[in-house]
Amino acid sequence: MELVCLGISHHDAHVSVRERLALSPGEIERALGWLRDRAGLSGAAILSTCNRAEFYAVAEPATDFRGMLGGLFDMLRRPSPHEIGQLRSLVGAEVVAHLFRVAAGLDSMVVGETEILGQVKQAYEESHRAGAACKVLHRLFQSAFRAAKEVRHRTEVTRGGVSVAAVAVELAEKIFGSLAACRVVLIGAGDTGEKTAKAMFSRGLRGAVVTNRTFERAVELADRLGGTAVPLSEWRWELLFADIVVVATSAEQAVVREEELGDVLRRRGRRPLFLIDLSVPRGIDPGMARHDEVYLYNVDDLQGIADQHLAIRRSAVASAEEILGRHAAEFSAWREAERRRREGGGWGAVGPGQ
Repeated sequence: MELVCLGISHHDAHVSVRERLALSPGEIERALGWLRDRAGLSGAAILSTCNRAEFYAVAEPATDFRGMLGGLFDMLRRPSPHEIGQLRSLVGAEVVAHLFRVAAGLDSMVVGETEILGQVKQAYEESHRAGAACKVLHRLFQSAFRAAKEVRHRTEVTRGGVSVAAVAVELAEKIFGSLAACRVVLIGAGDTGEKTAKAMFSRGLRGAVVTNRTFERAVELADRLGGTAVPLSEWRWELLFADIVVVATSAEQAVVREEELGDVLRRRGRRPLFLIDLSVPRGIDPGMARHDEVYLYNVDDLQGIADQHLAIRRSAVASAEEILGRHAAEFSAWREAERRRREGGGWGAVGPGQ
């Protein structure tokens, strides 16, 4: 059995391609169940974020994992074979090095961001719950977590505003200056939306309107932030008074659609409107950018600011790479010992203590 990974990220694909491969939590659960039952695989995990879609497996050497993913997406009624064909392939030690860099935030659009570690942990937990975390995957992911933790504690690679939320707020300040006088509408009350709102409040924002598919979650977040919650069906009229709209949802289709907002945009006159789309699939219709006073930025548009952060962190990245290399060598030594003992991990659930 060998480690394999097929994936795509912000390094090699525009958001318009990545969004066609992004899976919702429900789809991930179905996908892991489907992969668990495939001959030739003994384990699988899926990492799906706004910047990457990656499929990890422990497979027989002769297994056509790309073809298998084609069957998976057929089952999910998702992308054409063309998108599957764009997934880059990693095998063996390449998979180990890659996952460690991802977990430590070194492969992120914003180098050093800390949200990705939580997303990698979630990918492992989803695999574990689905009964798809075999012994090798368990050891691989636990090793990645330890490596990322050491990088965070022993280097300055995460110093400064390195999260996607922080970069989005920095961009807002470049447009408006102080956020104190701005009116913000936040669509999406999940982790990304909350971190973005908190980052704005830390930079002077005084209030926000929060909406979400589940209204109760919008109310909970608005209460924590000192903002106001509105039902998702009513948020469009908030656009009349908004300066900034942040969309951070996991919806399969855009929630901000140009054809529904023509009257509201006309009533706004020539007041500028700043739209930040942190969703994949995209939550804002790209056609919104055609309007003169609308400034639309998606996750790919944050790359320029991310590059500035990278320049400051180059020396810290070098130290982090050394730490990851040591952890990767330790994992490889364990893997070789396992091969010598001819032990394999089945599909049975494996917990952190095993």
